[in-house]
Amino acid sequence: MGRRYSIRLAWMLSLWPFWFSLSNVSIADTPSQTSPFDPKVTLEYGFLNQGGIQGSNGKFSDHFYDFQIQNAVGYFGYTQWNLDWYNAEQLPFGNGQDQPINHLHKLKLGGKLGKRLNDRMRWINVIGASSAYEAEMEDSYSVNLRSFVMYQYHSDVTLLAGAMYNYHSVRSRLYPIVGASYRANAKQGVSAVIGFPRLFVAYGLTEQWKVSSGISYRQFMAKLANDSSIEPQGYVELQSWKGDVMVSFQPDAHWRVGVFGHYSADYRFAFYNREGIRQDQYKVQPSWGGGLKLDYQF
Repeated sequence: MGRRYSIRLAWMLSLWPFWFSLSNVSIADTPSQTSPFDPKVTLEYGFLNQGGIQGSNGKFSDHFYDFQIQNAVGYFGYTQWNLDWYNAEQLPFGNGQDQPINHLHKLKLGGKLGKRLNDRMRWINVIGASSAYEAEMEDSYSVNLRSFVMYQYHSDVTLLAGAMYNYHSVRSRLYPIVGASYRANAKQGVSAVIGFPRLFVAYGLTEQWKVSSGISYRQFMAKLANDSSIEPQGYVELQSWKGDVMVSFQPDAHWRVGVFGHYSADYRFAFYNREGIRQDQYKVQPSWGGGLKLDYQF
């Protein structure tokens, strides 16, 4: 398999009004958590309306369902994307009749290890494995390693630095982890996080209601079906930048529900053959969508 390594530094906004997270790692301890084994469950649904595929008369939309359960020592998650294609006969890929891709799935599992170095510093390490695929799971696995240090610079300001490495047989990535937060867990008033992979600005209207806004980035690589009409036994990589606004309501220490809208300014996908060699990349015209998110902390 061909391998490509890249180093990217990105600054992104998050629509979720709580402190800096790296997919499954919450930097700040959850105040309501009485034991490191108390789990937090997250359910999310989101959709993106039709957007034209540049260079053709075909169109594309998607919606997803996401489930995650995590605590201070580990996490497990499952995501399903449902992809809808319009004017299939005019798409620049596929067989011109069938839907090129109907569903994509992703399973992930990992463990966390944290150590307090002193009164101001904490060291966090995470190792995880995932599988993203259309039909068959073979050759769909990746491994993720993260290590970073948090430094409490001020009572309201926390700094973070480290690195994240994601191994995939087609394309592996090394990311720097850099971030800073301001009153990230505050229930009322202004709070903000600048960093990778997310950055957000939020305002707590009351102890229950909060509004947040920002920009987020999503990227993942999935194995195509063995009989794919695009690339048999190949791969697809999806990348998107979105601007988001969320309104969330937290009635007590356990429940939180949020409704969000987003605008996809840059959505693209690339196809790779079974040897991991990139073939083509396509861009979806800007579109908008929304969704719902529910958290429950045991």
